[in-house]
Amino acid sequence: MSDLSSIHEKVFENSDAKRLVMKFDTNRLDPHDYANSAKRILNEVFPDWERDSRILFLAMEVFQRRTFIAIDINHHDYDFKTAHEDEKPLPVYWLRQKKHWTLNRIPKEDTRTCRRLAELHRSHGYNATLPLVEDCTSVIVHDDPR
Repeated sequence: MSDLSSIHEKVFENSDAKRLVMKFDTNRLDPHDYANSAKRILNEVFPDWERDSRILFLAMEVFQRRTFIAIDINHHDYDFKTAHEDEKPLPVYWLRQKKHWTLNRIPKEDTRTCRRLAELHRSHGYNATLPLVEDCTSVIVHDDPR
């Protein structure tokens, strides 16, 4: 599946909660403003996503070469205050860009991604705002963990 309209159809074909992990080259991001440049990339795939209550940009991890963004779709039960305790995995789909965007269901990532997001919520604390940004290109310091 490589065109965006078919990806949208697949993502929104039902109202089931699911998690998308977007993967793309880090060089597409502004190194001085990871969150806003990631939002622009997300907007390429899901125009006006910020106004769409079905889409929640949770977190991003930035590495030297690759960046990963976690987005929840139709996860209306999400609770920021208890997300660090979340042990209920959602079905994970990888949305990757090589020449074109592709969407693939990756069941083995369900639990791992759930645990990683819980850890990011725990590390960033209650005063953080979404999306949580984990910059793995330098030393990571969490000021106010839960």
